Amino acid sequence: MGERVFTREDAKGLIRTSTEKLTLPFDFTEIASGALAGFSQVKALVIPEGITRIGSYAFYTRSFKNTCQIEILTIPSSLKQFDRWCFYDCNSLKSITLP
Repeated sequence: MGERVFTREDAKGLIRTSTEKLTLPFDFTEIASGALAGFSQVKALVIPEGITRIGSYAFYTRSFKNTCQIEILTIPSSLKQFDRWCFYDCNSLKSITLP
């Protein structure tokens, strides 16, 4: 199976959800830059096993009303690389769970 990148387009359906806890789909290997921007209602995010890289500015959006509100982040053991500034704008982050 080749690299499968989770992009802003993939996130559109998830962003519309009103849930405060969200697990990303399991069939991706990377999270692209800006892909998770706009998840303003999500308080807890689980990044599933299989994700090996998080791109820079993955959570960043220029809109003040859609700032990242994630407080709890769960990162998989498969993560090998996170790019510079990937958690930029995660000012509400209180807890990161590592395996």
